[in-house]
Amino acid sequence: DRKVATGESAAFFSTRSVGGARLRVLTTSLIPGTAVQVARPLEELESSLHRLTLILLALTTGATLIAAVASQGIARTVLRPLRTLSETVTAITRTGDLRQRVGTSARDEVGRLANQFDGMLAALSASRQAQEQLVADASHELRTPLTSARTNVELLARDTSLSSSQHREGLLTIDRQLRELSSLAADLVSLASGDRPVHSSEPIRLDALCTAAIARVTARVGTTNIRCEADDCSVEGDWAQLERAIVNVLDNAIKWSPPGGRVEVAATHGEIAVRDHGPGIAPDDLRRVFDRFYRAPTARAVPGSGLGLAIVKQTIEAHHGMVSVSSPDDGGTIIRITLPILPKA
Repeated sequence: DRKVATGESAAFFSTRSVGGARLRVLTTSLIPGTAVQVARPLEELESSLHRLTLILLALTTGATLIAAVASQGIARTVLRPLRTLSETVTAITRTGDLRQRVGTSARDEVGRLANQFDGMLAALSASRQAQEQLVADASHELRTPLTSARTNVELLARDTSLSSSQHREGLLTIDRQLRELSSLAADLVSLASGDRPVHSSEPIRLDALCTAAIARVTARVGTTNIRCEADDCSVEGDWAQLERAIVNVLDNAIKWSPPGGRVEVAATHGEIAVRDHGPGIAPDDLRRVFDRFYRAPTARAVPGSGLGLAIVKQTIEAHHGMVSVSSPDDGGTIIRITLPILPKA
């Protein structure tokens, strides 16, 4: 090339075909005034590029297939708890069996959702069992007074040889049994209502609450042997529900107090302690006194439904408080109710 030979143009590469062969040609100047061309066939380079293209294509295809298979496996692993959750929901909907669980050990979001669902199922199952137990216990408790009252009514209706005093005694027995039924029905309604959240909430002074509960019990049973010491601390809650709970505790204390025995009430710093001086509670019975319908062997001859203290426990816990029972060494029983107190203004 003349321009390259004279130095007017720099060396350059070009591609040419010679005899059907593709060549890569370098045109350069080694000596001034002369130009030299060096050619190399492109067949080897093009063959290498072709092989490299095939290799890259194979690698890309293989990587894509591996990624697709891996993603499917990962998706199945990640979504397995969700699929199990869906199957569990379907099975529960079909069978109504709340004992089934998802049972996953995954720690991701889906796993936490499954664990929370299991917790919800456990709570629902416990609630259903409690309802079924309540219905069964209530049916058992209602059966005895109903049967006895029906028997007495049939006796009075059929036996015309009864004297007036016997007839009157039979009517008094029926009246007493009907009162027991009414009390049991009221306790059941109260117990069922206690399952609902506390809707009416207001500041309540403990001294006023205890005074009202004592006045209510005194007016009903006629006793005046209740001593009360209370400060002016306040709690928050539903007055009617809390008053009913304290009345139940006082009724229990009066029932177990000996004739002329005193009942002591102390309400300080959010705690209401009611003590009687009766026979106390056996150690084996202490842990069960708040169970529904539970009556200790020594209490089965005493009138009552076995629901009073269960109502107390349910009401106090609904107010975010605690209730406990103990039998001091010197006799009697102490029931303590603890409620969150409001700060003084």
